[in-house]
Amino acid sequence: MATLTGAQGISTGRYHAAVMTNSEQWEAACVRAGRSSGDLAHPLDRENAQSSCAGLFIASHLGFSWPGIWVHVDIASPVH
Repeated sequence: MATLTGAQGISTGRYHAAVMTNSEQWEAACVRAGRSSGDLAHPLDRENAQSSCAGLFIASHLGFSWPGIWVHVDIASPVH
């Protein structure tokens, strides 16, 4: 979890956390968990936007070929 970027609020709004992961299953699970709990989440595109770059920064430090699953959740706007 991170409150990294104000750009998250532009990407996914005030009420949806931004989710980026290397697993489609985990992405879907995060969105479902958000709907179930009321802490909404929306997947980020992997384009060159500030919110996406924050998630890719984490992935780069793990190594893009790392075999495990990682999930980045940016909660900058919803935290307020």
